[in-house]
Amino acid sequence: NKINEARTAYYNGTEIISDDEFDALVYELSALDPNNQLLLKVGADPSTEWKKEKHLYPLGSLNKVNFPNEMDKWVSENLQNKETIVIEKLDGLSIGCQYEDGKLVKACLRGNGLEGEDILQNVLKMHGAKKSLSNNFSGLIRGEIVLTKTNHQLYFNTYSNPRNAASGLCRKLDGEGSEHLTLMMYDVMSENVFSFEKDKLQWLVDNKFIVPNFYVCKSSYEINDLWKSYQDKTRASLDYEIDGLVVVCNDCKVQSSLGETNLRPKGKMAYKFANQFVKTIVKNITWTVGNSGRVTPIGWVEPVDILGSRVEKA
Repeated sequence: NKINEARTAYYNGTEIISDDEFDALVYELSALDPNNQLLLKVGADPSTEWKKEKHLYPLGSLNKVNFPNEMDKWVSENLQNKETIVIEKLDGLSIGCQYEDGKLVKACLRGNGLEGEDILQNVLKMHGAKKSLSNNFSGLIRGEIVLTKTNHQLYFNTYSNPRNAASGLCRKLDGEGSEHLTLMMYDVMSENVFSFEKDKLQWLVDNKFIVPNFYVCKSSYEINDLWKSYQDKTRASLDYEIDGLVVVCNDCKVQSSLGETNLRPKGKMAYKFANQFVKTIVKNITWTVGNSGRVTPIGWVEPVDILGSRVEKA
């Protein structure tokens, strides 16, 4: 019940517990009941007034690892040490943009992986959205809706974090605020066959989409070195939130041959960052009333720096 409540809240923009608390609940359930169907679920069912549409291709989720030895094992046993592409794991809202003959016709949030809310009219206002392409591409381009740290501070600092703000703003029926959101794309799904994952990303770059940083890695040692570098400094230097890296088998044919289980491909893996903590002192607590009427306590703390940001309230 706790997992269901937290998942529904998270995917509909009203996060009630942290990612770490949620992961802990999932680990606990997997120990108590390894075959529980809830462990196989992707996303959450759409619950807003937007029209629901089926995705052209399913928008699945990823299995996760948290430690270098786990990544070593996965690359060795699953990928047989083949070359990988490592992409920043954006902390936003997953979306699939459907094109027909080069024209953008749908833009659906992931929802439950099979269908989601079509928020096309808001997506068209976002930075990085492409209403049409110079070629006759037909298929689905997957990415994330993100709110940059800069725009979060400038326009929406009443929201606790950029992801929550993006989740609420992108669903507003009047579209207000969508012009401050950014669309970043990282996958191409179509009948056109790409030989390598890098080819997909280059195609996105060539078609002027905003693409997260990506790297070619020859070994798990290189992946782990990159992961550490991101944790130590790169992550904090970005103007958008990421919560890990995504490691993908570069050879699309090999990746496809590995298959998937419950919409989770075996040729891709989320490599989560270690938790970030700092100690501080609570100085005061105030109460705020949000747009929905929900009353939320704000803890004012002795200012501290974490992940490149100065934090004084939580």
